[in-house]
Amino acid sequence: MMDQMVRGAFLLVLLFSSGCVSVHYQEPGYVANGDPLFYASVHDEYSERILGLKKDLESLSNDIDEREAFLIANTAIRFSMVLANQYELVWPPLWHNHLVNKGKRKWGLCYHWAHDLIERLRGLDQKSFDFHIGIAHEDSWRTHTSVIISAKGQTFEDGIVLDPWRNSGTLYWISTREDRYPWKLERSPWKRHQER
Repeated sequence: MMDQMVRGAFLLVLLFSSGCVSVHYQEPGYVANGDPLFYASVHDEYSERILGLKKDLESLSNDIDEREAFLIANTAIRFSMVLANQYELVWPPLWHNHLVNKGKRKWGLCYHWAHDLIERLRGLDQKSFDFHIGIAHEDSWRTHTSVIISAKGQTFEDGIVLDPWRNSGTLYWISTREDRYPWKLERSPWKRHQER
């Protein structure tokens, strides 16, 4: 009990000493409702990250269509920024969670990010990938939910975590097996989302 109180106090000190900052992305390549801009270039400030994620997605299987990998990478990186703007995001993410839980912000918990991102990705015309919702530390105050993408027909454990929550709209990705979170496949991922 004392250990939890110390951790909680440390977290509060960290949050207040780090300063809370509004997050807003200029020109992520999508308009406010998430539709792509026609003039968004592959040679802008996000292109290196997009190409890095594309390469990691292609490494999942020899059967990955490179155009589909680009489409997924471009959409995941840019749409994460659109969501941050829509959620009126505040940094750090745990402070934003506090604001949502207190009713000061409507959306922006990790499962909101996961649902909105996976819905956007599932709407793309592609056949190379499967999308999953992963959950870690279920039934704890540290519960975390994220999108996990795998090559078509492969398990989510062989996939890549796509986590826009972790870095406040700057998409974070890592191999599912290498991540610090102990991911499990979430069996009913939309129950919490339907409550929003």
